[in-house]
Amino acid sequence: MADDLTQEGTIAGWLQSEVEGWARDNKRHAFAPIEYSGIRLEIVKRTDRQLAVTVTGPFGRSFDFLARCPKPNEQGVHVAVTWGNSTVTLYVAGKRVADQKAKLH
Repeated sequence: MADDLTQEGTIAGWLQSEVEGWARDNKRHAFAPIEYSGIRLEIVKRTDRQLAVTVTGPFGRSFDFLARCPKPNEQGVHVAVTWGNSTVTLYVAGKRVADQKAKLH
């Protein structure tokens, strides 16, 4: 991994809620941000059952993703974002769901 975490890295966490059926209901659920070394991951489950994921910090920018919210397992829903080689990738429940190219100067 590069010494500068803004250029290459991974941030991940589990989405969990005390609300039964949170992943399948039509209510908005905002999760606590996940932060590490200047990288911030913010996730909201929208009323349309999509996860709105914003990661701030990779390549000195912010990236927004939308992904279907899967049924949680006993630990919840795992979300990870990786970045490197000018690409940011979102994984939900172990599946690659979206990529974005960073526009570098």
